Amino acid sequence: MNTFLAGTTKVVHCLADTFETSSDGLRFHFTLKPGIPFQKGFGEVQASDVKFSFERIAGLTKPKLNSPYVGDWAQLESVKVEGKYSGTIIMKEVFAPTLAVIIGGGIASGMVVSEKAVARYGKHFGTKWADVPRDYLQWVVKQDMDEDILFTARTILSKR
Repeated sequence: MNTFLAGTTKVVHCLADTFETSSDGLRFHFTLKPGIPFQKGFGEVQASDVKFSFERIAGLTKPKLNSPYVGDWAQLESVKVEGKYSGTIIMKEVFAPTLAVIIGGGIASGMVVSEKAVARYGKHFGTKWADVPRDYLQWVVKQDMDEDILFTARTILSKR
């Protein structure tokens, strides 16, 4: 939902229009930007996709995914959908890496995927680019290991 501005440590909104952390660090309220499409006609990114993605990685959905990233979301209690584009990520207890996981920065456990694409592709999901919002992220390969994969939010940068 958020990422780093290319070449910096500045956090910018990608999918999120707003993103707020509660004072106790247990809730993260978000409102998504409307109209961001997934590829292959799977519709636009919605709060229900955020819920599905994060709860799926955390092992809270059936069938259980058994993701290697389940530890990134071990403290996730649930994601509450409050509207088509809004919701709240609710944690069981404060977990320091939560924001880094949500921001992503190349970490697969923070990616928002299309629930419709997962249903359609089943066990083959992840072998196709149906799960990435169309033309939203660009992968730039660098030689430096620290910058191996940079995400550039072209939509945000083009609006500046």
